Amino acid sequence: SGPLSYPVRGFTMTSRYVLYDNGVFALQYLGFEYPGSYEKDGGSIRFVLFPPDGRSDDAIGTLNGDLLEVRYSDSMHQADFEDAAYKRSR
Repeated sequence: SGPLSYPVRGFTMTSRYVLYDNGVFALQYLGFEYPGSYEKDGGSIRFVLFPPDGRSDDAIGTLNGDLLEVRYSDSMHQADFEDAAYKRSR
């Protein structure tokens, strides 16, 4: 849907989060994806990503109506992940 704090690049604008009922998700970009797990707690979602380099990292999502606002940890920012809002679709 758009940026949260600063402009995002094209690869973020074409990304999406796919959440499954079993607590697994995929952060998908054109041509590849990052798998992970998530835990929902009220209006917040904690995402644990498992990038290909073997480390795990996290992000916090906040539900705001039909938007999922995702904010990444500092180490994820250093790896070019960008905070952004994602619009819900079914």
